[in-house]
Order: sequence, then structure tokens, then C-alpha cells
Amino acid sequence: MGAPIAMKHQNHALCVAMILLFIYACERNNYDLLDPSTAGKMTLYTTADGLPGNEIRDIELDSKNNLWFTFPGHGTATFNGTSWTTYTASPSQLLSNAVTVLDETGSGAIVIGTSDGLSILSASNVWSSYTDPLVSMNVSAIKVASNGWVWVGTQSQGFYLNTGSGFVKTLSTRYSNINT
Repeated sequence: MGAPIAMKHQNHALCVAMILLFIYACERNNYDLLDPSTAGKMTLYTTADGLPGNEIRDIELDSKNNLWFTFPGHGTATFNGTSWTTYTASPSQLLSNAVTVLDETGSGAIVIGTSDGLSILSASNVWSSYTDPLVSMNVSAIKVASNGWVWVGTQSQGFYLNTGSGFVKTLSTRYSNINT
């Protein structure tokens, strides 16, 4: 008598799973709501549209839904969906136009890696920077962790870590070139 009851429960579970699958398959997705005349169309932006360069090394989406781009040798720019804002070493306080990578902190600051160190643009648009006083700091990777720690990799000087009280350098001959 136990086998027919187990079989009945398996059939019920199978029916419930099929109903849930059907409901999920019929769910309307956001992309179903796009205007067919513009859906899937892409826009090409170049220096002719005011960009500082045509080569992009990194792209990040910030918490305000702005896209940030790095242009090696030409600074960085942000796109808010309609217009571009460009940051270069002059007139902004960006350390260098040789921008390689960037990331956003939990407070909304944008940490920008350059060939000369870090430029930081706070959420209130105040610039600050960090450079190693002893060696060149050619930044090749930045990652802001969920706990707020800022990890910075360099091309020949290992990595730097800021846990909230300033950057501390870690250099190991085995791990001097950090790419990601």
C-alpha cells in the first residue's frame, strides 16, 4: 500500500513542477516591453561625439546608473544616458590621462587607477589622490570588496590594500605584477 501512495506524491510533485515551469515561461520580461522600432539598435560613440578617445580599457556602472569608461592616454568619462562628462588631467585633478581601471566605493566615490597612482572623485565631486611616495604606482586593477576594502593591483609593485585606515603595500617577488 506504501508504493501507490509514494507514486501519487511523485505525480503531484511532477504536476506542481510543470505548473510552476509553465507560469515562469509565460512571465513577461522587461525586454518584451521595448519599442520594436528601437529594440536591439546600438549607438556608436567616437571622438567625433566628444569622447576623449576611441580605445576603452574599462567600463563600470555606478550606483546612480551612470556608465564610466577609461580611455588609456585620454582620461575617463561618464555617460548618464543622454550626455557625456569627460575628466582629464587638466582641468580636473586627475593624476594622469593614462587611466586604466576604475571602481566605485560603497560611499559613491569613484576610484580611478592611472599610471601615476590613484585619483578619487568623491560622491560630492571632491578630488583626492594616493601615490606611493617611494615608487611609481602604475595601477592595473582595482576592486572594491563588499566589506568596503579597496584592493589595488599594480604592474610591478604588487598590490595595495585600504581597509579603511589608508593604503598598505604588499610586495612579493612572486606576485609583483597584478593584472586582475
